[in-house]
Amino acid sequence: MKTALISIIVFVSLVQIGQGQMLSRQVKSLEGTPNFFVFSDIYARNEIYLGIIDKTWLKTKVELACRKSGIAVVDYYLQTMLRINLHVMRLDTKEVFGDYYFYTISLSVVDLVVMSRAVTNKIIAGEPWENTSTVEAITWSYSYLGGSPKKDFQDAMSDMVSDLMDTFINDYLAANPKDDG
Repeated sequence: MKTALISIIVFVSLVQIGQGQMLSRQVKSLEGTPNFFVFSDIYARNEIYLGIIDKTWLKTKVELACRKSGIAVVDYYLQTMLRINLHVMRLDTKEVFGDYYFYTISLSVVDLVVMSRAVTNKIIAGEPWENTSTVEAITWSYSYLGGSPKKDFQDAMSDMVSDLMDTFINDYLAANPKDDG
């Protein structure tokens, strides 16, 4: 029990110092993307985030940041989705820290891509067989890992969403420069 508590204290201390960043920023993949459908999801038990934040809050924050930057947002999913996911876990340490939440928040661009596979060892009607299928693929992603006391959770989420959106918008605008003429 002592070892587990010490590990938790060390982890919490590290998280309070700063958030970890996980990224796969394929800026080139954002070239020519005309618009995005925004999708948000939260993975946690209801009692954790009930009354603090919800999917609509996340989606609205992302859509507003896109629109302010001139990035088109649509109400339907055709080809490209801007997906924001929040995973939250409550650490049961009331006697030591109070209510403390750990989270991973990620922003990803999901594109429909055509995957083609030629199978040379199968011949159908005398021709090499080729199979194509359309699949969803993450072409750009950026994430944060962090922690926050319950009382500061909404502010922490607001800051993280703003940071994610700043990174996405900068990459999108770098991949799609506006013509000055």
